[in-house]
Amino acid sequence: MKKSLPLQLTVFIILLPAMLFLTPGGCRDKKKERKEELEQVLKFGPKPHNGATGVSICPVLSWKYLFRNMGIRGFTVFLGTEEPLPCVGELYDYHRDWSDNQDIRTFYPGTLEYSTTYYWRLYAYDSNLFTELRYTGPTWIFKTESPPPSEGSWTPMSLENAPCPRTGHSCVWTGSEVIVWGGRGNGTLLNDRGIYYPENDSWTTVSGIDAPCARENHGAVWTGSKMIVFAGGFGNGAVYDPQTDSWSGMSADTAPVTVQMNSYVWTGEGILTSGGYYYDFAGDFWTSFPALCDYSGHSLVWTREKAITWGGLKTTQIYIGYNGDKEESLNEGIVYDPVTEERGETTLFGAPEPRYDHSAIWNGNAMLVWGGRYMFDSSGDFNPFTVFHGYNDGAMYYPDTGIWIPITKAHAPAQRSGHFACWTGDAMIILSGNTGGIYYADEDRWTATSTENAPTGINSRNAVWTGEKVIVFGGTPETSSIFTP
Repeated sequence: MKKSLPLQLTVFIILLPAMLFLTPGGCRDKKKERKEELEQVLKFGPKPHNGATGVSICPVLSWKYLFRNMGIRGFTVFLGTEEPLPCVGELYDYHRDWSDNQDIRTFYPGTLEYSTTYYWRLYAYDSNLFTELRYTGPTWIFKTESPPPSEGSWTPMSLENAPCPRTGHSCVWTGSEVIVWGGRGNGTLLNDRGIYYPENDSWTTVSGIDAPCARENHGAVWTGSKMIVFAGGFGNGAVYDPQTDSWSGMSADTAPVTVQMNSYVWTGEGILTSGGYYYDFAGDFWTSFPALCDYSGHSLVWTREKAITWGGLKTTQIYIGYNGDKEESLNEGIVYDPVTEERGETTLFGAPEPRYDHSAIWNGNAMLVWGGRYMFDSSGDFNPFTVFHGYNDGAMYYPDTGIWIPITKAHAPAQRSGHFACWTGDAMIILSGNTGGIYYADEDRWTATSTENAPTGINSRNAVWTGEKVIVFGGTPETSSIFTP
């Protein structure tokens, strides 16, 4: 028969773990050590440094670890202009891969106010113990930059006889007038058109009886004498001649059904899309070729000889089911010669950070990439591990040399995506919402656009550059105006 342990020994064995935790070197001392480590973590840094001035209104807050693999669960970020500081975000470290030796954490608080003093601090969480520890770091201070000088002016546009208010439409400049076509208004797809004459601030509106079927988010280009409308959910398109005020059909054989904004260009002889379609205007036929890019939110520019795609949001299915996709922003691109069909890759060294829904324009020598947003979701589900933020920076890419030159962030417009961008001949204009900026590439300098009388809701579809002005049309006084730089 098996003998039982003496009662005293049994009690001792049961209480031994608790006794160890309560003795010097046990749990309490471990907590003290961990708290000291947390204090050290939050004493190192930060950026912007404490007391900094002239900080961008779109700052990147960062701090550095002194100890790795120390079991920190995450950080809570507090930022504001006065106490008590509001919580502006939280970063989790459950998924952190320390094998890459990354020891710097960053947080993007969004757009701040000009000439304003901000205070910020961190809470660090430690989850390695039975009782979670939280340490409040010191309070840091910085002051944002002064507002840049503004230039340009907005003037109201006459809306008498203008098309009805709409979104998802196209705006094409003919050299003397703006043609507005299609879109969605009052919940209905439209196929009517309006012609705006900036010289005398007047409109002519024509019904869509002879036009292609109604659609939105379609493609539209000006050939030099006619407007071509295509895609938008339909394989058929049409050609509009403003001289005769008439439409003519175009080949639909192998034509694209959908097209992203900023993913097609007029080459001088036809339409080239990054999705692998080319329309020969003179011959009225479509041909296909291996796609240059099929990622959403990428950009495409035409250099007069080559097409350059860049960026985008890559989606990869990692398992079948709801939210079973991995999404990752990119900072790579393709340089394509349609004559020789040769392809090359854009340089990664010096390229802007990965992004999508940015703008890209050609200035005659370089591609200017600016703005956009970033997302990385390694898990396949949108959760706290997903990183998502906007940009207010960019760079100029010279395809002949493969060199990227950064665009200054000093006085740059606030973070944005899906915005309007154009090249005036000596500067890049960025507009969205009712704010924007003018970038002088030769001087690497920004100025702000005037906001007085500026319309709201400016985006890449409802605005067009005439060579002298930006004309914005949304159909209401609040969404329609003319900007003169």
